[in-house]
Amino acid sequence: MTIPGAETSEGVLSIDRLHAQCFRAIMKLFTDSKAGFSPAGTLHVERSWELITQVPALSRLEIDAAIVKYVRTPEGTKIVVNASLATENGGEPCYREQNIYLDKSTKGEDAVVELGEDEDTEYVNLPRATNLRETYGETETGYLKLPENYALASRKFTLKDARAWAALTGDINPVHISKATAKLFGFKSPILHGVAGEVWAAKTLGLGGQHPASGQAYFRAPILLPAQVELRQVGPGAYAVVDPKNGRDFIHLTYSGEGIADKHGELECGLALPLAKGKPSSTAISRGVIQALAKNEDIDEAAREALGEALEGVKNWRKDYRGSYVALAKADNPARGTAVAEAGLAWLRDNICLKQGGKLADLKPAAFIPDGETVVQGTAEPEELRIPIKGVELGGVDLVNTLYRWQENHVIRPGVAEAIEELVYNPGMLRLRGRTVAVLGAGAELSPVPYLLRWGANVAAVARPTSARIQALAGTPEKWAGKLEISPANASDIAKNPAEIAAWIASREGRLAVADILYAPGADFILSEAGAAAVMSLVGQAREDASFAWYGTPSDAYSVAHIPTYRMGGNMSRRTVWLWKKMRTLRPARLPGLAEGEEVTNLLLEVQGPSYSIAKRIPRWVADIERAKGRDVSFNIAPLSITGSVLISKGLEAAYAGLKRLGYKPMPADTTAGIMAALMVWDMHHPEATRDCATFHTDRAVDSGLLGSAYELNDIVRLAVVLGAHKLI
Repeated sequence: MTIPGAETSEGVLSIDRLHAQCFRAIMKLFTDSKAGFSPAGTLHVERSWELITQVPALSRLEIDAAIVKYVRTPEGTKIVVNASLATENGGEPCYREQNIYLDKSTKGEDAVVELGEDEDTEYVNLPRATNLRETYGETETGYLKLPENYALASRKFTLKDARAWAALTGDINPVHISKATAKLFGFKSPILHGVAGEVWAAKTLGLGGQHPASGQAYFRAPILLPAQVELRQVGPGAYAVVDPKNGRDFIHLTYSGEGIADKHGELECGLALPLAKGKPSSTAISRGVIQALAKNEDIDEAAREALGEALEGVKNWRKDYRGSYVALAKADNPARGTAVAEAGLAWLRDNICLKQGGKLADLKPAAFIPDGETVVQGTAEPEELRIPIKGVELGGVDLVNTLYRWQENHVIRPGVAEAIEELVYNPGMLRLRGRTVAVLGAGAELSPVPYLLRWGANVAAVARPTSARIQALAGTPEKWAGKLEISPANASDIAKNPAEIAAWIASREGRLAVADILYAPGADFILSEAGAAAVMSLVGQAREDASFAWYGTPSDAYSVAHIPTYRMGGNMSRRTVWLWKKMRTLRPARLPGLAEGEEVTNLLLEVQGPSYSIAKRIPRWVADIERAKGRDVSFNIAPLSITGSVLISKGLEAAYAGLKRLGYKPMPADTTAGIMAALMVWDMHHPEATRDCATFHTDRAVDSGLLGSAYELNDIVRLAVVLGAHKLI
């Protein structure tokens, strides 16, 4: 088994091996009958060390060790032991350490016995370890007060680790070896060697033996095995190994040295929510951004007032967040400019954290381009545009006629049928020659990747290695005509590796298009979209030719002054709505905007929650800002879609069945994927359609008829569940 730090590092002895050399000499001192105590049951309470110069792995070393002081206290006797390593034949010291042990069996009144300096021993006078509670304070529960930051690393230690450490160092104190022997000394289970935990922390922070460094460890409490621990930064150069569940502080650490700035090793990385009372808080983001915008003097007074009024009296954010996001739709209307979008994104970058330290705003481009991608070339002939509708793949005039019927029934906006009609009669547009389309969330159920490959396009798929859909595509190249590049494993997690993903995408050949079709449950969606925004920012800096694309959601709030309201469905469904309105509340969806002639619609669903709303707002803001800069963008609202997550939820299945009866048309996932892929391709050929129109969010919306709804979607869904109740059986 490999112990953290047990290996040599870059041809030099690592900190644990240097300690192991010293410890064997220390044990010889302890077993000397003149010492006056037994090493069995003796506890290691402090350690200070200094690496003066790196030690080549095959060096022959001279070891000196001496007991220099006894300190008698009511808790027991502290034994101060010095040790040093020097190169052979009288060379200069290269490493030294001072250790303090506690023998609880010999107690008494306070007394100090100085043994003096052994003329043959290098006297070690190193800084003492610090009890960080004295510097940073304590919590109400009596533990070290930790800042609101994320763990730098985490690890589970087991009895196997303790035994392996004993084999490496020779420290076979019974308290570490088994449950039975630990109980003899008052411990209910074996305890981890304190230095094993300290060395793990040092190695994690980059102190591997390559550079001069020093450290101090105060072993505050025993780590009972098995144990999950975290490494937390407490202050400049100060760290603690703690229990992640209750914050109990086991080891206090202070370090300095060249290597620590590199933060090599096992440091966790990626995006994280800010902490509130020690726990990740999505509310700190979804509500915090609204609160910040309401006070931001860089946006106009009308917008600030609308946001502030929406927040007033909101006590249950999870239940009452929708009003604030309707106000946000009024404030960030693209026709009003991008001030709100810019301020909102800036606030998010300053408040979403990086696990490795700092904020999202501090994210730098990756230092290297990840490699190891999988490349598969399709062998089929490019297909024409065909989309499955009601179980039949429609193309040509049949597809065009179907779309125009949908347009007449207000299921899609007029721009949809016109765009797809052009692609039907000009199939060469589908090939996207000279381009590479990078897709974030390529393995999603609504992904455009299968269609793009059928049409002969080059696709750079960013997806986890475990993505079943992408692996299935890679295994059937005879079914499609394009080229598929699958991202390497270290550039596949959007919330963990945004800089690496951006570097990989930016290195693709041809003119770039980057499409964000991500979805994740709950708070993870916020981090995914924040990661996608970071990827697009970095790609945009590296590649001015890159265009960006997104799928919007119909269950949001949009500016819709240019869209009339419609009566959906037939006479029976309209009669049903009228009767329901008599019995229940059906609130109007349309609300006035901030200026005369402006209007928004509230299609937000309470059940989706504020994390979903802020996550979907991030790409809208990026689209608004990039469009204003002159970049080519594509933003189209996808329909209500019958995905796997819908089919496994009886409640959602019932709601969708009821919505269909009311005239709002949910679509099968493969139908949605085909239509949205086609619209994205059309936008790439017609950037002027977005560039010249402030209503681009909704112009080519496949909205299932919701943008023209007279009533809030939240209220309509309650009626829809009743109408689709047979699906609950």
